[in-house]
Amino acid sequence: MKGDKMGKYSTGIIRHKALQPLSHHHREALFIALHLKRAGTDKARFSLTKVLSDTKEYWEKKGKQHLRLEEEVLLPAFAKFSSIDSPEIKQMLVEHVQLRSCMNTLLLNSEVNLAYLNNTGNLLESHIRKEERLIFPFIEAAMPEEKLQEVALLLHEK
Repeated sequence: MKGDKMGKYSTGIIRHKALQPLSHHHREALFIALHLKRAGTDKARFSLTKVLSDTKEYWEKKGKQHLRLEEEVLLPAFAKFSSIDSPEIKQMLVEHVQLRSCMNTLLLNSEVNLAYLNNTGNLLESHIRKEERLIFPFIEAAMPEEKLQEVALLLHEK
């Protein structure tokens, strides 16, 4: 992390242009995760109804599509240059299934358990951090520039 005691701050992760649309989705999802984690606590900024409404809106408009883009565009392109049979990729895909299950449970049930919301927020946050810190850098390093550019075209048009 950049920074020192002189007040300089990190500028964050520099993501290859090809993966920037996915990282932008992650940024939005981190806000959803934060609100889910805080729901029902004294740190909550929004009502439970608003948190669920925002979560549903994100999931329906971007969340589902985001997972599909990773699974149907990014990983098949990556698989041409590196094995997808790694524990990190397997865990990523398992977490996609878990997130789909959690979101379906949250959004289809009228009675919501606060602990379930909080746990879903924790899962979403840890999943995003893992992709940004481990998976995406691995993909960026493995794929040649021209293939990343091809992925960029596919991700930017969706």
